Amino acid sequence: MTVFDNVFVPNERIFLNGEVGYSGRLVERFAGYHRQSYDGCKVEVGDVLIGATALIARMNGVEKASHIRDKIVEMIRLNETMFACGIACSALGHKTPAGNYEIDMLLANVTEIKKKDILLVARFFGPNPDILLKLHGLPDLQP
Repeated sequence: MTVFDNVFVPNERIFLNGEVGYSGRLVERFAGYHRQSYDGCKVEVGDVLIGATALIARMNGVEKASHIRDKIVEMIRLNETMFACGIACSALGHKTPAGNYEIDMLLANVTEIKKKDILLVARFFGPNPDILLKLHGLPDLQP
């Protein structure tokens, strides 16, 4: 935490000056915009994760096994759903009375859920799926 002591901030730079009733909405909007942009970028990481999974399956000679193919197809489906939700939350946004553009918050939150689904599917690969999770920048999900 950073504390500024004896700092002048011009009134036009103060966003919420005692207006605590708006703070929850501000946090909700920040989270929505963050998910829209961050999770949109994570789709590309998902592509790498899926490619790495397919490569590991091929290196182990199990790429044609139906249960392996099913898991990879599920990962692709989830990744493409996340991509579609990222586009949809932007396309289905609306103009606010203030004139700025607000994304569709529900669809922005769906992208976050889909990202977790991809990782849950990925954990079923191999005796040590941590490599796949580390590619995604997350800790392992194993107990």
